Amino acid sequence: MYRLFTKLYARRIAEQFYRGVLGRAGDAAGIQNLSREIARHGRLDKVLADMAGSTEAWEKGLRARPQDLARLAYGAVAGREPTPDEEAAAAERLGGGPQGLAALLTELAGGRRREGWQPAEAEGLVRAVFAGLLGREPDEEALRAYSEFLVGSQNPAGLVGDVAGSAEHLQQVVAQQAPALVQLVFRALLEREADPEALAAYSARLTETRDLQALVAEVGASREHRNLLLRRLAAGAAA
Repeated sequence: MYRLFTKLYARRIAEQFYRGVLGRAGDAAGIQNLSREIARHGRLDKVLADMAGSTEAWEKGLRARPQDLARLAYGAVAGREPTPDEEAAAAERLGGGPQGLAALLTELAGGRRREGWQPAEAEGLVRAVFAGLLGREPDEEALRAYSEFLVGSQNPAGLVGDVAGSAEHLQQVVAQQAPALVQLVFRALLEREADPEALAAYSARLTETRDLQALVAEVGASREHRNLLLRRLAAGAAA
């Protein structure tokens, strides 16, 4: 029954996802493509994860935390905290998304950037990116691979983008955005806002488990969802 609901109301769900994840109305082509994807496989958790990991969502995330990323960039490349004026200027540049971040890192590297990133410098940047985005040190294999990537590619934005798009970071985003995601699932599947008690309970669970698929499955299997689907089917048959 859950699969039937997602197939019948794929367009409405797609519209909710655009507003909930990207904060805007979807364009006609985007809504159509997303509706087809939802109707085909019904994996709302996969759709949410894909949208959360999109370039647009990532750029919005950069704009939402420019001061944190400014401090990360100065610490990794310049080896110090930015002054208040430097932090403000850097935060403004980071409003440009990945391109702004790449430009800031390149500028901070100065003459060393023209000579290429040295292994020790590359390792420092990798450690800083992991600390800033994942809250941990990279393991030895990741440190080696990403440092070699940075030395070879001279592309710090590529490093940040890869870590930001990882499953681990997306799980952290799920935990950080738990209340908003709970409301999004309720609107998509139950066509209503979550009441305060349900919002608190589901948000706490999602923060702990970081399992968006389990949340979608549980709400989709609820009696309220089944009753909603039956009413929709009856209304369609009577029309």
